Amino acid sequence: MYLPVWTFQAIGDSGYEEILRSHEMAHQWWGIGVEPAGYRDRWLSEGFAEFSGLWYMQIVLHDNEKFFRHLKHWRREIRARRNDAPPIGIGWRAVQLNPRDATLMDYYKGAWVLHMLRNLLIDLRTMNEDAFIATMRDFYRQYRGRRASTRDFQKVVEQHVGMDAQGGHYTLRLRVRQEDVPEHFMMPVPLKIGFADTSLHAYVRIKVTGPVTEATLDLPAEPRRLELNPLESVLAEMKEEDWN
Repeated sequence: MYLPVWTFQAIGDSGYEEILRSHEMAHQWWGIGVEPAGYRDRWLSEGFAEFSGLWYMQIVLHDNEKFFRHLKHWRREIRARRNDAPPIGIGWRAVQLNPRDATLMDYYKGAWVLHMLRNLLIDLRTMNEDAFIATMRDFYRQYRGRRASTRDFQKVVEQHVGMDAQGGHYTLRLRVRQEDVPEHFMMPVPLKIGFADTSLHAYVRIKVTGPVTEATLDLPAEPRRLELNPLESVLAEMKEEDWN
């Protein structure tokens, strides 16, 4: 594997350099170990490598501040172009339309797709990530030394995705509105629930579907604080409003 000298010469404290270096190293797995099947699958290389760089920032360097700073920066960039940028499946052909969009879609949005998958599979009670890690390892093992498409990755993910539910003694009703998505768009979004004892909290997933979703939750105690999307699990901006 060849890496240019500048990969290791870049110095700074923004976190960009660490992401860059780990991104390039990650191509041993994503791009070389598993090669995209076609130009539409370019994000399986660049998006996976970009996510790997970001993940390295959090898991190895233990720098959550820089992790979320870059994640939120990518979100702002993606949303700023949401009405103009082509879909992620355009791949490298986006360069012909707008070079900036190629980076936004294949690198940033590709990384965001994996970040959302990671949060979809995480155990919200223990924050255990074994399911996500198993998914990525399974995909790599199945397609190592071969070409893989987005559909191939989707099939592996479908084998690992699962949901769970719990019961309780206090009823919470909430409403979630979503905009700038197709009418029947669905996304499981984590909700953090705080209680009177500030040392205690719980995580659940709200299945947000369509323009308005109303949900009822059974909880073990009266909730005092609610935070939707607390882990930046979904590429979206959150706002609170009164329910009248």
